Amino acid sequence: MLPRGMGRRDMERLLRTMKISIEEMSDIQQVILKSPTRELIIENPVVNAFDIRGEKVFQITGKLVETSSLAIPEEDVQLVVQQTGASFEAAKKALEQTSGDLAAAILMLKK
Repeated sequence: MLPRGMGRRDMERLLRTMKISIEEMSDIQQVILKSPTRELIIENPVVNAFDIRGEKVFQITGKLVETSSLAIPEEDVQLVVQQTGASFEAAKKALEQTSGDLAAAILMLKK
């Protein structure tokens, strides 16, 4: 929504004066945001890239279709089991609680 009394041309002129350019990235099919503990997946997003004095800023809008926890590799679970003598399930739970941090999971189970 444009400010009251400001037309599209006025807004475009203002953005050029501030050295801000906007590009709609219409060929993007999916956006995945990853953290150490989960993934957010947005299908068919509308992505706008703002170039503000050489820095890129992205605006992403769309429907969140999936969130998933990142899997803990079985090798990591086995390593924790070997180091602590804990059960497979306990080792996996400790890794999940520590966001996959091997050292923290081992220390947690050795207490």
